Amino acid sequence: MNDMWKRLILPATTVMMAAAFSRFPVQVGDHEKFAVYATYLLLGLMVLYDLWPLHGVHGATIAGALLILAYLNFAPCRVRLPLR
Repeated sequence: MNDMWKRLILPATTVMMAAAFSRFPVQVGDHEKFAVYATYLLLGLMVLYDLWPLHGVHGATIAGALLILAYLNFAPCRVRLPLR
């Protein structure tokens, strides 16, 4: 049970990183798309990290990843970019 809460911290941190990725100082195309794809990459790395030592994916990783994917795909975009 204790391991589950520790593993849910990583998806929570990943979702907060989307805001940081959207403010990336170097122009990498569309900032919003870059933030979403970077978050997908972090989720994929999290799953690979589970597969390597556990030889399976932890339930907390699956739950956190599904919540993040639902939020990124179905929530209205709230990123506000500065006007140039």
